[in-house]
Formats: sequence, C-alpha cells, structure tokens
Amino acid sequence: IVKTEWNSFSRIDVVEGITGDCIPGSLDPYFNQPQCAEEELVAKIFIDGGAGTNVISWNGQLDSLTELSSWMQYIPFKMMDDPKVLIIGSGGGRDVVAALVSGSTDVTSVEINPIIFETVNSYGDKAGNLYTHPYVDAYVDEGRSFVSRSNEKYDIVYIPFVDTWASVSSGGLGVSENFLYTLEGFQEYYDHLEDDGKIIAVRWLIDSPRFVATFAELLKQNDFSVQELEKHLIIVSSDSIENDPSVTMVIFSKSPFTNNEIQFLSEFFYKNGYKPILIPGQVAVEPYPAFLSGELSGEEFNKLFPTKVHPVTDDSPFFLSFEKPMPKILEVLVYISLVIVAIFLIGPYTWLRRSAAAKSELKTGTVALYFASLGMGFILIELSLLQKFILLLGNPTMTFAILLFTILIASGT
Repeated sequence: IVKTEWNSFSRIDVVEGITGDCIPGSLDPYFNQPQCAEEELVAKIFIDGGAGTNVISWNGQLDSLTELSSWMQYIPFKMMDDPKVLIIGSGGGRDVVAALVSGSTDVTSVEINPIIFETVNSYGDKAGNLYTHPYVDAYVDEGRSFVSRSNEKYDIVYIPFVDTWASVSSGGLGVSENFLYTLEGFQEYYDHLEDDGKIIAVRWLIDSPRFVATFAELLKQNDFSVQELEKHLIIVSSDSIENDPSVTMVIFSKSPFTNNEIQFLSEFFYKNGYKPILIPGQVAVEPYPAFLSGELSGEEFNKLFPTKVHPVTDDSPFFLSFEKPMPKILEVLVYISLVIVAIFLIGPYTWLRRSAAAKSELKTGTVALYFASLGMGFILIELSLLQKFILLLGNPTMTFAILLFTILIASGT
C-alpha cells in the first residue's frame, strides 16, 4: 500500500506491485481453452477495503494495448465506428482505455469519488494521462444525477461494476442502496440513447436474471412487448475462463440487433472462449425462452429462481438484495415468538409495579415515548428525502449537509 486517503464517504487504498486480471487470448489448440495473460498495472485502487479498480499501464498511444482486443468488455466499443460513449463509475479507467483504443474519440467519464480521479492523474504518463486525454471528458459526479442533467445523446451507456463492498463484513451489502440499477435509472439511460444506442452493464452471473426482468419491464414502459426483448438483448459470461468464473456482460439495444451485429459478437465470443447465454436467434439458456416467449409472467419468472430477480425501483433501490421473504409459516412463528417474549418479559414487570411508582413511571415513559417518536419521525423523513435529493444534487455529503440544515431550520426552535 503506497497511499491511503479518506473522504467523507469512503476510504481509498492505492496498491502498487500487484498483478492484473486475466485477459483471454486465442484458444489453446490442445485444451480448447482460452489462453490467459495478465494485464500490466500501474496500481490497483481499493475502495473501502474491498472493491478494486485497476489503473492500467498505458503509454497513451491509441494503437497500443492490442491484448485488450480479446477482452470481453472491449468488444462493445467495436460494434460501432467512433461511438459516443458515457461510462458511469469509470474508477481506475480501464474501460475508458478500452473505449479509446477501440476507436472512440468522444468518451465521457463519470466517477463519484474525486480521490480516484486524483490518483489516476497523479501517475501521469505511466497511465497515459488518461483523464486529461483530449478525447476524454471527466466529471466527478453521481451517475444518475449526471445523466438527469445532461441533454446529450450517446451511442453507448456503459456501467461496469459500480459498488462499494464496505458492508460485506457486516452482512449489509444486500441493503446497500444503488440507484444506478433501478428501473427509473435504466429509463433515463434509455432516454439518452441514440436510436441504435446500447446500454451495457457488467456484473456477476447471478445478476443476469434481474437484468432480463428489468429490461423486459423497460420495453413495456416504452410500448414494446416482452416477446420483442429477445431481439434487443445479448448476455455473455466469462465462466469458462480460469480464475474469472462469473463476470457477465449484458448488452441491451434500443433498436433490434442487426444481423451484422449478432454475427460480429457471436464470432468474438466463440473465438475467445466466452459462454453466450442469450443471443437473438441463436442461443437462449433456460429458463429465458419461456419468459421471452410470453409463456411465463414476470411473477412466474421470479418464482423459478431461489433468489429475487424482479426489477428494483427508486422506492426500493436494493439491487443486491436477493433473499426472498420467509415462508408464511415462519413469519407466523416469528410473530408468535415476539408476543410470547413480550408477555413474559414485560408482563411480570408491569403487574409487580406498585400503583404510586406506576404513575411516576407512566409519566416518564410517556415523555420518553414522545421524544423517541419525534426522533424516529425525523430519521424517517430525512432518509426518504435523502434518497430523492441525492439524485438531484449528486454529491452524497453535500446532499446530507443541505438536507439536515434545511430540516433543522424548518423545525424552528
């Protein structure tokens, strides 16, 4: 670790001398498996001690880093000639480099953490002066907030792993809010696409059913049927690649994929050992065919999986919450247990109080209940407003400060 920095919402550790991720090459002729080369890194940036983002060693030349041409996340930028690209959560900039060396001359990079931008820029020539490159416009902002204020149209809206794993150790990752992956968020990205534009998300394989359900709902909101989704969606996984078992890329096209696009992507996937999960007219892994044909409703599709796969919304933006509710019988048992505990813990204490003491305690308890309710009311109002205003203002710290100040002033004395 060469540097550790904190800001109001994260801790950043910069590590040098670490190996990069596997970049697959051509298929090994003996084992029919993709050969793997490690990317050369300047540093790796860890966010909150968990999620990492790579700073690639790059000389700034667009004809370099030819090894990226077999990388799964590289191929979307080659689908078009000089695409206009928006990357949300660019981190150390690997996806920005991929867009540049693929031929894009107009890349907009949005990253919420200013320390990450500063770290990448501090490496200068070693990282190709990435965020000051003439083809790159870099912004420190929250992704949804940036998109909502923008009037631009893009050929590609690209969303690579955008998470912090700070809550993993406490088991709270599933209740971490992420407005980037809500249905309303994807509607905003959809509205900022050119007619043949693409939304591309890179996440884990377990997330792909939820993306399918989300894009199905997105099409319905825009006057399409679920049956048309198959023409608009491609999913591919790297699970056949050693040491990289479950990274999955979901490509949604605003207009149906053309035959040339399908052929181009299919050839790339099979050549480099990737596993297609959904390709229009070619591949549809179960249980997607039944859902895409309309045989299964969204609710029936959700029931097929041990985890929740329905779309998340801004009112409940917990994309990483997969646990399904307890069975009804367990819910009943929990409620019965709570009632029994309340009776045996609170009941005896209540009955044994003397009348005089009871009156005094009742008065004290009433006052305590009043202030507890007042505090809870403040918390609930503050949290609900914070969820909405962070999409408007972008910076979480500034949003919290402005909101808390406003609530306290409005409350009076």
